[in-house]
Amino acid sequence: MSEFRRRKTERTKARKVSSFNKLKDPKVIRWVIGVVAVLAVVIPVVTLMWYSNNQKESETNPWKNGQLAKSKEQAASSSDNQSSQVDTSSLSDKQLEDWVFSTYAKEQGSTGENYKNLGWNVYSWTDDGDNLVYAQLYDTYGNEVLLFRVDKKGQLEAYGGIDGSSDSWDVVSKTYTTD
Repeated sequence: MSEFRRRKTERTKARKVSSFNKLKDPKVIRWVIGVVAVLAVVIPVVTLMWYSNNQKESETNPWKNGQLAKSKEQAASSSDNQSSQVDTSSLSDKQLEDWVFSTYAKEQGSTGENYKNLGWNVYSWTDDGDNLVYAQLYDTYGNEVLLFRVDKKGQLEAYGGIDGSSDSWDVVSKTYTTD
């Protein structure tokens, strides 16, 4: 008997040195092959389901397939001609939300609809102290993004400007516009 075979079957502390003998068992081989086969099927299916959950990704992801560039062009061309004769002193919550989204998105090079589809929200209220309407913009995760208000002239102001570079209320939109 060769030295390799002798060492392979030599017992150490009541156990065989080699664990290759366990793989010779047909039950273990079938079990290993079954697990590998199940994983080979389950992993691609789960991955496919995960990617296909967002079926309207081109609408909800503004960066997909050049959507951001298209949105910039659409926002630039359509925002000028969509000003309306809306009385900004008595806006509905929906109108204020649309105005905030549109103004913020235009500055970011997108459309308000993209931000709505991404799950962004606007919470609005009237302040009793100055009787102005305020609107807080929140991202998908509930983080405060920017604080807006409609001033006494009916203009939309943002605290710190759209880019947050100042410590005052800056006019970001003089007339009511939507995407």
